[in-house]
Amino acid sequence: LKEIINMRKEFMGKAVKLSKVSFNSITAAEFLITKVKEEQDDIAKGIKPFDIHIATKQIWTLNQAVRLAKLSQSTLDEIENGYMSPMDDIGLF
Repeated sequence: LKEIINMRKEFMGKAVKLSKVSFNSITAAEFLITKVKEEQDDIAKGIKPFDIHIATKQIWTLNQAVRLAKLSQSTLDEIENGYMSPMDDIGLF
């Protein structure tokens, strides 16, 4: 029982850290999306010239940001819904 309690405490610590990393990842994705929007505004205002290389970079950046946000949200959902459990890997009980 003591071993299970210690395992549970260790897992909860890791879950909290993983949650923080996921929230930070979502924040980073939002930052990247905002930067692309700002760059698009500069192009629309004529401050920055349109370039196919910029457009390609923006598409790649947006795809990566969306992917990062989805993975982070999925991880948070799994933690919240209890799919990540220290008992998942134990088949003895």
